[in-house]
Amino acid sequence: MFKWLTVVWILLIALPSSNRAGAETIIERHAFPLLGGFERARTPGETATVAAPRDHSTRPAKKTWWVPFFEVDRTKIGTSTLWSIRNEGATPIDVLVRYHRPDFTEQIAYSVFIDPHGVFTANMRDAFGLEVDADGFARGFVTLVPSGPISVDYFQIDVHQNFANGNLGLTVDDFCADWMVRFLRFGPDSGSRIQLYLAGALGVGGPPSIAGDLYDEQGNFLSSFTIGTNQNSLEFMIDDVTLFQPAFGSIEIRVLSPGGGAVNVSHSAFGKFSVGLPGVCRDGAL
Repeated sequence: MFKWLTVVWILLIALPSSNRAGAETIIERHAFPLLGGFERARTPGETATVAAPRDHSTRPAKKTWWVPFFEVDRTKIGTSTLWSIRNEGATPIDVLVRYHRPDFTEQIAYSVFIDPHGVFTANMRDAFGLEVDADGFARGFVTLVPSGPISVDYFQIDVHQNFANGNLGLTVDDFCADWMVRFLRFGPDSGSRIQLYLAGALGVGGPPSIAGDLYDEQGNFLSSFTIGTNQNSLEFMIDDVTLFQPAFGSIEIRVLSPGGGAVNVSHSAFGKFSVGLPGVCRDGAL
């Protein structure tokens, strides 16, 4: 991964400055188009052929996209979340952006205009008006309603712990009721953080919104847990649901609330190395 990013950065440096205008953030650099095509394999003596850039303008627009979780530290320059929208079409589009609390309460709404094949990037640290929790963090999720075809990704960073990971945005097509993620747990500041987005939440004091079963690497059942919540966006550390369990294993997570949801996992080691992965949808697997 780091080698790939290094290659991308070298290519960007080599491009003329006029082609790099506006590439001011990590995400924009990451999403910068690389020379517009690729050279396919050819037989000896065959003339080289370069594929033309693909036109995505005929892709149907998704009604809503989600950045399923954001977190930003309002007390110091540390944790933040950046997210990006790319216009995948050949005409300009508008995107309605809404920032929500984890319980779906809307806090901020605005629209952005994006040129064809352009990228808009937002750093949640620059968002004013977000409600801050008692620990100094603002948390929630983002909904995006575009007028044309887009792609979405997000990137979470913690400068103080050298921690970073990213993932793709979600559409309703990504929602499932039955999920699996692997878990890791070893040493301080290490382990797995599970992030969930629920299409609906059943509240507290009644039926749970989430249920899970934990297994070790040999497939032996370890324990179960349930979560009752009124939040559509939430996260928990693996140590919150396991006590004195193995260092490695898996969790089967069932979304019991209407509409299903999406599950991602972030694995970190000693607060310095991290990777974000989507969960595995198991709907229809049985």
